[in-house]
Amino acid sequence: MKIIFDTLFIYLDSLKWPITLGVFGYYFRIELKQIFKNGFFLKHGNTELNFPQVNQSPAEEKNNEEIEKTTESKTQEEIQNLLDDNKDKDNQIFKFKLEKHFEYTYRIIFKSQINLLLKMQAITDGFPPLQIGSYFQDIQKSFPILKNSSVDQYLKFVLDQNLIDRDSTTGKIKLTPIGNLFLQYIILNQYNFESEKII
Repeated sequence: MKIIFDTLFIYLDSLKWPITLGVFGYYFRIELKQIFKNGFFLKHGNTELNFPQVNQSPAEEKNNEEIEKTTESKTQEEIQNLLDDNKDKDNQIFKFKLEKHFEYTYRIIFKSQINLLLKMQAITDGFPPLQIGSYFQDIQKSFPILKNSSVDQYLKFVLDQNLIDRDSTTGKIKLTPIGNLFLQYIILNQYNFESEKII
């Protein structure tokens, strides 16, 4: 049995260089093809090897150019496909993060704040500060727990979540595109905030 393993080991040992050269030749086949195509000269001691330049016929050159163009266009298509795949993955990641943000927001937001967002959705010009103030006073009357809160405290969460935006010059409050998406999200997922939420 030992003789068989020794013999097998000797055969495998004798094949390591031919296999290595074969792998090397395959891996660098394009570069080697270019070297042999251009021709080269080797000299070691008294030994000389001359590889003359290979001249191709015009038909072969045209064929090679077509192959290179096809390969280049395929490479560009592959790159474009990879970019498209990455865009799809980026969109999926963004969608996932947005959904996570909306779930967090929905758990904390008041019912009256969602109703305010729905009212803002219908008014593109935005709510003036007086109208927001009167809306908040009505909410305070319905929910005494908000008696010691201010309008700014009431709006702070929806402002922090980028659902609404306050105009710095007019003070009007408008629904942001994220706020609009949030409303679409809770409607598409059929969240019944009227019965699920209190304030």
